[in-house]
Amino acid sequence: MIIKTKKLRWIVFLMFLLYVTNNAFFEKTLFFNEILSLIGLYVFLTYCLKKDLRMIVPKISIFRLLMFFWLLCGIYLIISLFFKTNWYFYLRNLSIFYSTFTFFIGFYWKNDFLAFMHKIRNLLSIVVLSLIPAFPAHYEGRILDRYSIGTFFPFFFKKNNFITYLLLLILNFAYAYFFQSFTGVVMSILLFIILILPRYAYFKILFSISLVAFIFLFMHLSPYLAKYKEGEKGKDLFGNLSYVYSHSKILQADPNSSWRMVYWYRIVVENFPGNLAGIGFGTPYIPYTEGKNSAESLYDDKHDAHTTGTHNTFITIFARLGIGVLVFFVLLYSAVLREFYSFKEYYLSNNNIVFFMSFFAISIIGLFNPTLETPTYSGMYWFFLGLVASAVYQRHSENNTNSPLD
Repeated sequence: MIIKTKKLRWIVFLMFLLYVTNNAFFEKTLFFNEILSLIGLYVFLTYCLKKDLRMIVPKISIFRLLMFFWLLCGIYLIISLFFKTNWYFYLRNLSIFYSTFTFFIGFYWKNDFLAFMHKIRNLLSIVVLSLIPAFPAHYEGRILDRYSIGTFFPFFFKKNNFITYLLLLILNFAYAYFFQSFTGVVMSILLFIILILPRYAYFKILFSISLVAFIFLFMHLSPYLAKYKEGEKGKDLFGNLSYVYSHSKILQADPNSSWRMVYWYRIVVENFPGNLAGIGFGTPYIPYTEGKNSAESLYDDKHDAHTTGTHNTFITIFARLGIGVLVFFVLLYSAVLREFYSFKEYYLSNNNIVFFMSFFAISIIGLFNPTLETPTYSGMYWFFLGLVASAVYQRHSENNTNSPLD
């Protein structure tokens, strides 16, 4: 039986809203991502599985790409049974797979979600804007999440135009200032650029230039990054980071970002070409010494080596699923961005552009933080992708009298 009652669906959306605004409590304590994933699985089986057990899925590229991601996860889940460290770490990684089911809540209930957001827009705006500068000063004591609430900013506005994009830029900068978040600053700038660019061709040119520039910077810093294993502290889990920073003023500018670059170097460069195969589920990202506790965390090195991703979700997922998942990401973002720029006016007219904006926001967050690999953020990513896929499917099928989205 499909959950048809609007009130029941709105309860699900309220759960998602709470999950986004404060996952530290609603996920880590109440397991909202797992509940939402289970609801998403129910929605998927209800809409897509027929009585004769035939699977009927919408014929759009994003749906097919999701099936491809499932196939990758399935293969590595089976292979990893023979290589996992233990069941605990194996099961922790399962969120990479099961969180994908929140996609179907967004896909099949898009119109209800948009109505829900329109209904609570003013109240949500007042609450969020009041809480952003609220004390305590340290982000861990705040009600709002340090990053993810930015995915809801596009829903604050009734219309989307250049003024809206400018206000979003300012709002994200304020959010980043109060939460002392470099991620927020980058998200502000990149989201603004994506929104104001008129064509996909311009995006590809700008992206290519940025990628080449970063590769050259990374190559320039690589000799310094490799020094993490020198000295006595080089035997620690994350290596002799202070020694690395001492060799470059660029790396000294932001140790938080430099730590990421050292990790990326170890995962991408040092492990090449073996990393093309992926390490699977329940296995460590980096070598560790049993029983040692050298990292600044509440756990020992064994735990951190298995659970601390690279703080770039795409590199982390690549580490686990190999070259196949890079193909998935390239095809996915090519399809989404091409659709966005080709039919931007259409999505502006029905305000479905907010779904793209939120998906771009969570994607940018993933460039510098764990996202797909952790239940605290993964459900958001797939939910917003589901909304985007539903908007695309609606455009494809709007001339049909019967829509499976009804």
